[in-house]
Amino acid sequence: CLLASGRTPNYLVNKYAYAPGQSNLGGPSARLLIRAALLELLGIVLSEATHHETSGPDEPIPVRLAMEFIAIHYSKPDISLADMASAAHLSPDHFGRVFRKSAGITPMRHLFSVRIGQACLILSRSNLRIREVSTMVGFEDQFHFSRVFRQIVGESPRAYREKNR
Repeated sequence: CLLASGRTPNYLVNKYAYAPGQSNLGGPSARLLIRAALLELLGIVLSEATHHETSGPDEPIPVRLAMEFIAIHYSKPDISLADMASAAHLSPDHFGRVFRKSAGITPMRHLFSVRIGQACLILSRSNLRIREVSTMVGFEDQFHFSRVFRQIVGESPRAYREKNR
């Protein structure tokens, strides 16, 4: 349970940390803290599920395959149109036309939208630096991330975090 930044979360180093050899959970207060942590985790999972863009049943199979590929691999900075087309089993040119016709946006714009959506979730739920968030969602350059974030969300990552805390 390490954060993507490589830092150990507080819940792994305090007196409530999981210890496989320890049979006693530390009493009712420790169990209550564990339940609260699980409920918070469940809330995050449900929130992500509602924010996650899904493809509709009327979309062509190659578009659905590409959207699934993007949802799984969005954090890799080197995703290209050719990678998405390969996942959809189409040539890059044909894939671009099919995707734009079906989704109404380019495949790269969809990739950026998914990355920024994930960044919004991370920014509103963590204290990670904006540079760390940009790297986590697949941007190699923090300034490019901030520019794309502002284009899609309408405000800077810092302003978004302050408003959505």
